[in-house]
Amino acid sequence: MRKKPIFSVVGHAIMDTRAYLEKFPKEDGMEILERPIVNSPGGSAANLSYNLAKLGFRVKLSAAIGRDSVGEFILNSLKKARVTFYARKFDGYSGRAIVLVDKKGNVKILESLGVADNYFSPKERDFGEHLHITGTSLKVMLSYSKKAKALGLSISCDLGRAKIKLGKRIFPILKRANILFLNRKELAELMKSFGEELDIEKTKEVLEAAKKIRKEFNTIVVVKGGAKEAVVVGEREIVKKPLKVKVVDTIGAGDAFDSGFLGEYVMHKDERKALSFALKLASIKVQLLGAQALPSKRTIRKLIKKLEMG
Repeated sequence: MRKKPIFSVVGHAIMDTRAYLEKFPKEDGMEILERPIVNSPGGSAANLSYNLAKLGFRVKLSAAIGRDSVGEFILNSLKKARVTFYARKFDGYSGRAIVLVDKKGNVKILESLGVADNYFSPKERDFGEHLHITGTSLKVMLSYSKKAKALGLSISCDLGRAKIKLGKRIFPILKRANILFLNRKELAELMKSFGEELDIEKTKEVLEAAKKIRKEFNTIVVVKGGAKEAVVVGEREIVKKPLKVKVVDTIGAGDAFDSGFLGEYVMHKDERKALSFALKLASIKVQLLGAQALPSKRTIRKLIKKLEMG
């Protein structure tokens, strides 16, 4: 059996303050919360690191936190999850997000990054055998992708819509990536860099756009669809519907999808199986509260069997 790779992840590690309510308040309106307000770890890089650790992988996370109580909370939470966290500590406050979740699992987020986007340089200790880059300082993303390429590592990235909006400034990262994760809105934003508009409601258009991105950057393109079909364009072209489950909280669903795809693909190099597992893992996550909510590997296996049985 092939030895499991060591993943390295770079990006944000912040604290989420989650509030669950019947519906989002209107302007000058008020809604009563359905559950107590909860603080929990968050940030795409931290979420993905947590998920990969739950799947049984060794993970090295590099992220910036403040020298404050929130930073210690983030650090201790990831330590409990058995993530090796190479935290870069800065004077100032750690990143925080206020997360509102309605009864359908829809999410609205207010974010204050603090020092989370501060620059820090890559170190040899930060790297495993595969690097995953999430949205953070452009300078950090560029330096980590360059270093990983020089080390001969495989690279994946999910930069988020804010960074995709940087247009051609992120192209050096995309050219180094072996796998590029996008959702439909991010794909539409990226296509604007080529002067093209995309109707994200039409899966055929999404597939054609993914093929163009594949050709441009020579990378496997994975497009998350949420409640719509997911698309993969690599050695083959795959379109697959998500599983129908009761959704209670979509926060972190994209990170669960990414970790599922990466864990399966880096181990076995099978795009179809990787997509199938990614969709199952995301389906488990949306039924649970919080971004870092996946259970043990053993429980994940049991839940996947239930999903497969319908």
